[in-house]
Amino acid sequence: MNKVWLVFVCLRLTLVLLPHNAYIHPDEFFQNSEIVAGDLFDINVYRSWEWKSQQPIRTCIFPYLTSGPAFVLLKVFPQLISSYTLYVMPRLVMFLFSFIFDYIMYKLSHLLHINTKLSLNLLSSSYVMLVFYTRLFSNTLESILFFILLYVILKSTLSMRQHTHKSVSHFYSCIFHLSVIIVIGVFVRVTFLSFAVFPVLYWLYHIKLNYSLHTVLKCMISFIPTIVIVTLLCTVIDSLYYGFITFEHLFSLKGLTHLFSSSELLNHFTVTPLNFLQYNLDVSNLSEHTLHPYITHILVNTPLLFLPLLWSILVLFFQKYKKIRDNFNVFLISSIVVPLFILSLAPHQEPRFLMPLLCPFVLLFCKMETRLSHGFKVSWIVWNLLGSLMFGVVHQGGLLPSMIYLDSIQHSSQTMCHYIFFHTYMPPRHILSASQIQNSTNQITVHDLMHGEDLLLFNKLDRLVPLDDSLVYVVSPSSLHHLFCHKKGMYNFQLISQFYPHLTVEDIPDYHMPDKCNQDESDTFNFIKKYFSMNVYKISLD
Repeated sequence: MNKVWLVFVCLRLTLVLLPHNAYIHPDEFFQNSEIVAGDLFDINVYRSWEWKSQQPIRTCIFPYLTSGPAFVLLKVFPQLISSYTLYVMPRLVMFLFSFIFDYIMYKLSHLLHINTKLSLNLLSSSYVMLVFYTRLFSNTLESILFFILLYVILKSTLSMRQHTHKSVSHFYSCIFHLSVIIVIGVFVRVTFLSFAVFPVLYWLYHIKLNYSLHTVLKCMISFIPTIVIVTLLCTVIDSLYYGFITFEHLFSLKGLTHLFSSSELLNHFTVTPLNFLQYNLDVSNLSEHTLHPYITHILVNTPLLFLPLLWSILVLFFQKYKKIRDNFNVFLISSIVVPLFILSLAPHQEPRFLMPLLCPFVLLFCKMETRLSHGFKVSWIVWNLLGSLMFGVVHQGGLLPSMIYLDSIQHSSQTMCHYIFFHTYMPPRHILSASQIQNSTNQITVHDLMHGEDLLLFNKLDRLVPLDDSLVYVVSPSSLHHLFCHKKGMYNFQLISQFYPHLTVEDIPDYHMPDKCNQDESDTFNFIKKYFSMNVYKISLD
């Protein structure tokens, strides 16, 4: 038994179950659990433009594959429903999915004659695994599919090398698996093509080397039937979900006749990857999102995720250039460089877009270096400890606990509650809805002011606070406590709870600002509470 791997699996589970958990990006909720919770529990949630336009760009398959089982279980056992279980149950499903990474890495290590223990230890101790691979990002499923794709291709390539006398029928199973992986990958994220393109071309090139160009053409043609069938299946599922067609259209003669006799047959179906491409190829749409320099992935995001591996590989590459020109080393290097180059052509670049690259990085390092130096061990531990703390605990770390706390207040109250979120990430509404699911008489309204001006907050209070029979709460980072620690006009801001540590890079604390609130910062604990907390205020009239 690999004890190091087992320790990090336990740490992985701990970070999943931890009530105080960082909030990396709104997409981990609003492209997954928020949508499924709204569908299954019939509660008011926030459906972003990606899900409710006439041309939706997100497939329903991935959210229902992950959050679906978790919420169905909660519907069967409603006594388990709480804001905590609504948050943690889908992540437990992702925790189970994360073992696919371990299994595929184990199989790949055997294929490439790599130290299995070393590769599993590096994979399991990376903060990309500990934090990102247990989140509800579509990038997580994209990473799983890329791991599997590499395994299928390397296994087939090795088989070609060892058994060149095999018949062409050997490839049909591989073609089927690759077709399914590619189509599902594209429906999950169109960017999956940037990861798949080189490995597939590499595989076709080896078919040409061991067989003939004619065999390559036969294999390429053999992709078409499975790709078409799986694409149609995914398209029908999405079209049913978004209401473009109904079951009557598919399972009754009258419905089928009407569907195929319609002059606008194509309008009855939606192909989410095509909608995604159409949206992202429009420059005016991209201007609504953060635009990054083209070198962001190369100079910022790759080091951020993989710095110790990246640095060690670069050093080893220049030290042992002649010794590492192994065919599989070239394959792994290209499996990193090609998608990195393609993704760098896009103007919007986030670190999570590179999550699938952990696999080739670990494999390449383990092929080039069989023993870990003391310097690498120290840098690896420090880097991944910092990454795990930042993205697993601290970053927006007080938001989710504050929402769990607010829902507990609502459980004990029959009064209408207004929750105002000021200078926070988007609050997932379903986490605040546990009391509504269990008791339909409980009513809440969420007001997300994002990073608006102070005037926006007080205008909102002017409309809400004078209302009879309602409670108003404001959730805001402690770095803005100076706005609330004294009475503002006719409002009293009662600080009823704090959740820490909480870091918001959009509102960095100003340590030089005169302390108008007379807060205690005599020790480290009080210093953290003052500057790195999420505060919950109860608002009342003077």
